Amino acid sequence: MAQTPQEKEILAVTQVQRISRVGNIVEVMRVEYRIGDHGPFFVELPKAEFTTDRVHAEIDKIAATIRSL
Repeated sequence: MAQTPQEKEILAVTQVQRISRVGNIVEVMRVEYRIGDHGPFFVELPKAEFTTDRVHAEIDKIAATIRSL
């Protein structure tokens, strides 16, 4: 059964390291997800800012754009 664009599915959460513009190593949490039949998409947040609410807020922004297409 096909998912509607409102349905979010988290596929994976991984911790990665990135190099900042000033050369520092930054711990980042990467979330791979789908919205309905669309995706996978990725959102990356600094580990210090990684919360359930923040992840869902970022995913909801993309979901709103997909629904408007």
